[in-house]
Amino acid sequence: MRTKINIKKIAAIAGVMLLTSTGIIALTLKYHRKPVTAAVAKSHKPLEDVVDTALLRKFSGLLKTMDFNKNSFTYSGKYNITDGKDTTNNIHDLFFLFCRQGKNFYSKIGNNEIINENGINVYIEHDQKKIVISHNAYQIKQGITDLGQLAGNIKGESYQLVNNVSGTCKKISLLNEHHITCKEMSVTYDTLTNTLSNIRLRLTDFSDPLNNKKDRAVGIDFTRLSDRSHMSSYPRIRDIIKYTNGKINAAPAYAAYELITL
Repeated sequence: MRTKINIKKIAAIAGVMLLTSTGIIALTLKYHRKPVTAAVAKSHKPLEDVVDTALLRKFSGLLKTMDFNKNSFTYSGKYNITDGKDTTNNIHDLFFLFCRQGKNFYSKIGNNEIINENGINVYIEHDQKKIVISHNAYQIKQGITDLGQLAGNIKGESYQLVNNVSGTCKKISLLNEHHITCKEMSVTYDTLTNTLSNIRLRLTDFSDPLNNKKDRAVGIDFTRLSDRSHMSSYPRIRDIIKYTNGKINAAPAYAAYELITL
């Protein structure tokens, strides 16, 4: 069965991808805090005053592998969500691809594509046969990448930094079962190739933060993390729409699609 996905859900998925890159997680810890109730602020062991710097450096370095600020990259894999509160939000093995070269950008999530060239954005929803054209330049805000800041924020939020090894895979996790926003952030990598294979977030349900059954788990499994762009391998705007006598028309292959200009 094909997963149905709309542009709002694509934006949400892209947002999580950005959230996990270049240390932006540190900003999430700091600025998404809400007042902690007495029930939530139960006694638990805080992160040691002396952080395992080597392990934290490895954790941070693996996150930086997926950096949307890079001038060129190609990332692909599968995306999963298990929402304990609302199963209609669940997503299973949804394919994603992000590719950037300079100011130009191509992405594919599920059966939908986004092409951004020189400030012109074309969104293609194939199932609904719609093409949405807008002006939206590619922009990324820089996150916290300084190791000292990251360590400070982690300690301030009482996370535990732990690691587990299973065969050739090593998992490094930040855990706090009582956090009001995010209870777990983990990265898994292959110790033989030193490559990131998975990122996992376990997010709290704000309305019932102590109920683990309502947690929202987000998993990203990678098949490619490259610093090289492969834009030439994917569709360009000229393949989707044509300008004729000042008017925008769909290319012949998309003649049956509805054109929407924002």
